[in-house]
Amino acid sequence: MAGRRLDTDSIGESYEVFAESVLARIATLTRIGTKQDFGTDTYCLPRVKVDARMETVTELCLLQVKGGSSPLQYGGLDRNGQWKGYEFEWLKSLWAPLYLARIDPHHQMVELFSLWPIWWAMWQCGTPFKIEFSFKDATQTDYTFSQPVKQPAKAGAGMGDGHTWTIDLGPPFLQLTHPNLNNDSFRDEAVEIFRYWIQVDRRLLLATTPRCPLLRQITPG
Repeated sequence: MAGRRLDTDSIGESYEVFAESVLARIATLTRIGTKQDFGTDTYCLPRVKVDARMETVTELCLLQVKGGSSPLQYGGLDRNGQWKGYEFEWLKSLWAPLYLARIDPHHQMVELFSLWPIWWAMWQCGTPFKIEFSFKDATQTDYTFSQPVKQPAKAGAGMGDGHTWTIDLGPPFLQLTHPNLNNDSFRDEAVEIFRYWIQVDRRLLLATTPRCPLLRQITPG
């Protein structure tokens, strides 16, 4: 309506702007307009130094930005009681790795999580009824991903596999703030870590296609 908008629109926009301000220090970003957003907010390519005066971009990925306590989930029922199975068909069609960029409520940091365990769950069941996610705090110790767990969904009969899957994404593989990105060594290492995850997750995407059945070889556990 003219002169007014829901405050949630401004809050969501502020999270995306903050994520862009932080990630733009290590990557080239192209934000997707709200009317063209079908599940991702940003195209992202890490920037890599070529020499003292030149740089280039590599390894395209997709970002979904969430802020504060806003949940991320796929499938389940919409407000009209219809199953959102199309969200899984969309996920299966992706040609680039998808990452969650999670912003803390105080707009101080961006945490990056890989959504690769989605494919781990779908490899086991085909198409879930619903997927929900949990997270761990950042840590400096090694982390072993846990198996996605499932339970029958009360309203899931005849839709997908009829189960709600809970996926623990673990701790973020990168935790970025403006102050730590002021350190050249930190910034360079962050780029290399980001690139490594994209390379591995790209292999995983390829492995989920019928032409390249390698998922058993690269799935942990």
